[in-house]
Amino acid sequence: MPKTKAVRKKQDHSTAAIFEAIQAGFPETSDSPEDSVYRYNPVSIRVLIVDSRFEGKSEAAREAIVKRALKDLPRDIWREISLLIMITPEELQDPGDDLMLLEFLTPDGSYL
Repeated sequence: MPKTKAVRKKQDHSTAAIFEAIQAGFPETSDSPEDSVYRYNPVSIRVLIVDSRFEGKSEAAREAIVKRALKDLPRDIWREISLLIMITPEELQDPGDDLMLLEFLTPDGSYL
């Protein structure tokens, strides 16, 4: 399979709605939507939430925090979220071998 080039992090009405909800629920969020959410392809949105409240919490506990904050998003937008990364600021600074985080930060193009 040929290597694809890095893609621009596209924004649309769905990513804007998600970003607005993230900013409301997570005050540590960057002011730049591209740092937190982008459309990967026509049927897939990727989301990164960085918050110190995740420190010491399991993935399930982190997801519960996120679901409470994003509970008012329309169901059709929820269905488009294909990747949800929930990390602390320290985890962002040192991604180590977290391949999903590295892919979020520097995405390869989609074949769709």
